[in-house]
Amino acid sequence: MKKIWAKNFAKEMNVRLAFRIVGIKADRIELCALNTYSVYWNGKLLHCGPARAAKGYIRKDIVPLPKEEKGCLVVLVNGYNVNSYYVNDEAPCFGATVYLKEKIVAETDDFVCYELTDMPRKTQRYSFQRPFTEMYKMEEDRQKFYLGGDLFPVRETEEVSGYRELPRHVPLPRMIEKKGRLCEGGKVREETRENWRFRSMFPTETFKAFPLQEVEEILSDTVGSFGYERDRANNLLTSMRYTVYEFSHTQTGFFGLQAEVLEDAELYVLFDEIDWQEFEKTKYRNIVYNRNTCVNVVKWELKKGKYQLRTSEPYVGRYFKCVVRRGCVHISGFSLITYENPHIYDLKLKCKDKKIAAVLKAAQNTLAQNAVDILMDCPGRERAGWLCDGYFSGKAESFLFGENEAERSFLENYALAPQSPYLPEGMIPMCYPGDHLNGNFIPNWSLWYIEELYEYYSRSKNYTMVEQSRSKVKGVLNYFEKFENEYGLLEDLEKWVFVEWSKANDRDRIIGVNFPSNMLYAHALEAAGQLYHENQYIEKAKRLREAICRMSFNGTYFEDNAIRNRKGELVLVGHLSEVCQYYAFYFKTADPRQYERLYRLMKEEFGPRRAAGAYPQVAKANAIVGNTLRMLYLLQQGERALVLSESLDYFYRMAKRTGTLWEHDSPHGSLNHCFAAVAANVLLDCYCGFGGFDPENETPVLSCPIADAFELKAPYKNKLWKIVRENSKTTARLL
Repeated sequence: MKKIWAKNFAKEMNVRLAFRIVGIKADRIELCALNTYSVYWNGKLLHCGPARAAKGYIRKDIVPLPKEEKGCLVVLVNGYNVNSYYVNDEAPCFGATVYLKEKIVAETDDFVCYELTDMPRKTQRYSFQRPFTEMYKMEEDRQKFYLGGDLFPVRETEEVSGYRELPRHVPLPRMIEKKGRLCEGGKVREETRENWRFRSMFPTETFKAFPLQEVEEILSDTVGSFGYERDRANNLLTSMRYTVYEFSHTQTGFFGLQAEVLEDAELYVLFDEIDWQEFEKTKYRNIVYNRNTCVNVVKWELKKGKYQLRTSEPYVGRYFKCVVRRGCVHISGFSLITYENPHIYDLKLKCKDKKIAAVLKAAQNTLAQNAVDILMDCPGRERAGWLCDGYFSGKAESFLFGENEAERSFLENYALAPQSPYLPEGMIPMCYPGDHLNGNFIPNWSLWYIEELYEYYSRSKNYTMVEQSRSKVKGVLNYFEKFENEYGLLEDLEKWVFVEWSKANDRDRIIGVNFPSNMLYAHALEAAGQLYHENQYIEKAKRLREAICRMSFNGTYFEDNAIRNRKGELVLVGHLSEVCQYYAFYFKTADPRQYERLYRLMKEEFGPRRAAGAYPQVAKANAIVGNTLRMLYLLQQGERALVLSESLDYFYRMAKRTGTLWEHDSPHGSLNHCFAAVAANVLLDCYCGFGGFDPENETPVLSCPIADAFELKAPYKNKLWKIVRENSKTTARLL
């Protein structure tokens, strides 16, 4: 498929183009486009993409078109040309073939290229991990253009080469329009405050952005000065008035509004996942636009007229605050078009326990919004495919759907990725696609890559992926050899050593020999040995575990790290953390029979319900990864009643507040974090004995539950299973 881009724009940052063909009769379009794109048919948003691929590759989407006589087909393409954690920094392009049945009715060169000049290019970055904020200066509604009218200048194009095409593994996203509810309104005032500054605002040699002095408007400065006084909710907004629209739960998608501009206006939309009244102790709904270190703001500058507005990138939020700084705008509707994996909602549960049902729904919401093409960490701040997160998210995808389409794409991208010139030989990026020009990486998270590959194979039996990934796995293990000390332990790992979001990750705990990292290393070696039938890896893992137990265990706990004294001897320094104990048991360094006292202490005294002030010398664990490892491990040990009790309390408060599951155990950071969807696996195994799907026997996995009032419909391998517990017996049958 031929691919093109506007001439003289190939290396420009933040270019927005449209490729249009008018009066065409067709039933589908096959297209490849980078960096991101949206498909409109007769003014309606149909599809967004792409399904991301490794650098040098591009995935082809096949998008059905509505069956109408003729139409206007428009593909909007965002070309960013910046490094991010979201998309690769590579040449933007567009290519398409349009079909009517089996006949080709249009190809790439039949589309006319336009520059979307109603979007200023020089805007600030949205976050450190994603490209640019959206600003619009509109004199007319884009619907005129989407229906064939003239609005934007035509640009000459040139061919773009160098991409190998791949298929899309994940189904096309579910894109359903949902209406927001008007819930609050009031007055706005501008106050003098210190401007918020963050690393995403400042370009460097390794971070691409426009200098602040060049940007059209520093949106964060403008909205950061707003103060609010609540009075009444009204769709008619005059100067310095606001309204808030809310949704039933945190949503991801393309938000927009129908508006009549009665006087030329400046309209700002601020949004967030949570109503954070605690943040400033106010009585009105407080949308903290930068709570998650993003600039959750979109601005429209509008001339008098009627508009149907829609963002060009997906965002995440539950609360949306519309502020008219000047002018007059009547908003007749606020909506969001969802951007979700449609298969994640196929699993249906009926149970008497409303908390269980709420957490399952929250897990589905979280995974669906984070699995549209690959397994992401969160759908807002980053939209990044992170290692470690993917290990847990893959479990959830398999459980809720029975197949691992998003995980397959995620792992395939790693397998195909070229060696980054910014990373040491053999090391892989901490998240991908993406570019890390500053050379940063998480060494021990490359070990989670091996763990996830092993589990992916156990779920899918796809050995082709294992073979495709062989060189990456060998490269990672070869990289670590130079950090092995005289005991075989990894010592003084470079860059960002990450154990979890807790004190366990403090600098003084990860230097020297970090034992959680070594516990993970041993297990990854064993997994690689089993995947590739390499006995030397398995033997090495055994020796490593023996060394860890000999050096890390102090008679009561496994300590976090050991450092060299003046004599060059490795000595423990007394650092203790809850998560280190979880690493020890989960990764099979410690056995509960051999370390019975520690296991009992860990099980009974630690965890998310640990008493305040208890064991102050042992740093408390967080959601990722400590509390999650705890739940999964105790479930393996048959502690269903304990796990159900702990995890239900833990996740229900999240589900109740946002309808999604969180990055941390407090409302900071992302409140829609994919790894936490593994809560569905945990709760349904505890509650009703349903453990997912056995790919070899193509049957559900059933075990002994601790409750008996449920009915589950689970779609696996294109079959619908009904799982019911009656008379203390769990049974499954095909529907």
